[in-house]
Amino acid sequence: MRSLQLGAGDGTRTGVFVFESDTAGQLAVLTIPGLRLDLVDVTDPYLVDMTHPAVLALLSALQAGLWCSPFGYALGTCIAALVETAP
Repeated sequence: MRSLQLGAGDGTRTGVFVFESDTAGQLAVLTIPGLRLDLVDVTDPYLVDMTHPAVLALLSALQAGLWCSPFGYALGTCIAALVETAP
């Protein structure tokens, strides 16, 4: 799935994606270590660029029902996509 690759950056950024689930009140968090620099929002360095084609492709694939949370909840809408940075 090379087209969905968001990682392999310089290792200082982690993408943190928060999803609603199919169970009320339950959220799921997906982290992607080594988030590529070109996926960081140019207006806010603490947000993932949700308009980038690679990010949209990943979200579409995740929400298509192929993956779930560790507790078996289906992933719904991505409600936040943040960039965590390491020194």
